Amino acid sequence: MTGSNRHLLIPLLFLFGIVMLLAACVEAPTSPSSPIEDQAAPTGEEAIETTPLPEPDDDLIESQEEPEPDPPATKEDPRPTGRIAFINQNGQLATMDSEGRDQRVLSQGSTVFQFPAWSPVSQSIAVIGSNRSQAGIYIFEDSDDSEGLEIYSHAENAPIYLYWTPDGRFVSFIARSDEGLAFHLVPADGSTKGEILTTGQPFYWQWLPNNRQALIHAGSDRLSFLDLDGQETSTGLGKNGIFQAPAVSPDLQYFAYQQASSRGRTIQIKNLPRDEIAYEAAHQGVLAMAWNPQAIQLAFTNPASANSFFGPLLLWEEGSESAATLVNEDVISFFWAPNGRHIAFFTLADLSQQTQTNKLRRSRPVQQNRPFLTLGIVDLETRAVRYLTRFQPPRLIITQFIPFFDQYAQSHRLWSPDSKSIVLSAISNENVPEILVVSIDGQLSRSIGEGVSAFWSQQEK
Repeated sequence: MTGSNRHLLIPLLFLFGIVMLLAACVEAPTSPSSPIEDQAAPTGEEAIETTPLPEPDDDLIESQEEPEPDPPATKEDPRPTGRIAFINQNGQLATMDSEGRDQRVLSQGSTVFQFPAWSPVSQSIAVIGSNRSQAGIYIFEDSDDSEGLEIYSHAENAPIYLYWTPDGRFVSFIARSDEGLAFHLVPADGSTKGEILTTGQPFYWQWLPNNRQALIHAGSDRLSFLDLDGQETSTGLGKNGIFQAPAVSPDLQYFAYQQASSRGRTIQIKNLPRDEIAYEAAHQGVLAMAWNPQAIQLAFTNPASANSFFGPLLLWEEGSESAATLVNEDVISFFWAPNGRHIAFFTLADLSQQTQTNKLRRSRPVQQNRPFLTLGIVDLETRAVRYLTRFQPPRLIITQFIPFFDQYAQSHRLWSPDSKSIVLSAISNENVPEILVVSIDGQLSRSIGEGVSAFWSQQEK
């Protein structure tokens, strides 16, 4: 090939390449695409439409509206829901969110408060307060302009413990009286002074979901249904048993108690509609128990010592002939998550401190000098046990809350409303009372502020 021919060939080859490239860009007929391919959104130059669109139906033009764009995807907020009520270092009632932000101090003055309890249906908080002249029950709203409402006060008969009715209309509480502990019922709006329904000592109770009755356990042998008008109906059960708070299943079909006979003490679970015992087993220690709020499952401790309320944590389920062991060590308190999927529990932090365990067994309430505790979690689906954190509770939690945890668990929540986190009252390394939030997903516990006696709201906002 001559040089001149080579110069002619190069432009021809270049022109031929352009023609082939354009031919490749022409869309060839294809078989129908799959639904997934039809939904794929083209990007860049591929977004140019090359196929004619069908003409719209004239009858539908007026009825069709421009479709609203899909809202942007939102990432789930990892923070626990609800708010936390606590007592600050000045003895005043305050609230904050799960991050320690948006703090509000609701009370002020010389009255000192303790053990705040949220209403089950609102952002109202009932709290015990006392000063040099009297003690009483107060209601605060979780708002910036809350002034507080005194619904009970007395110079001598101080309230000891309070518990809302499920509908939030009344606050029930026990206070000292000449006849032992008096069981009071007072409207939360302060419309009347309320009344004393009955007396007894000791005195424990659980409100039924119908808001019309409480199951009370008073003295040593008194297990009765108590109406709002003070009428009492004995169950005839729980004779000579040693237990504290009574336990009614969420569907009102079962209640549990301890009974003593010539054969010894037993835990019994009675099916009320059938009037028969659904479960019975030997139980020599003090019975501490609580029902799953979402299922027919009873958790209870099974102490080795006759004078102790703590031991391995067991679970009975409806239809079972035996109870399964969930935690095979000394559990000194436990708390159901609101969704019923987990149980939080406390044990002594150092399992080698057997002498401390023995001291706890011989004393009620616990008098040990502020031991360290470990917070653990039981997953009810997998039965896996995880230990989350080690902490030192304030003296008030050790001497008042833990020994009566089965009663407090019904009125004062450690769990967040979404069942993802737990709030703890602790002593810091600098010997300062602080509030800890612990996530059950394994994250480290975090301090969200200084204060004592902290409890989570039952409402998510």
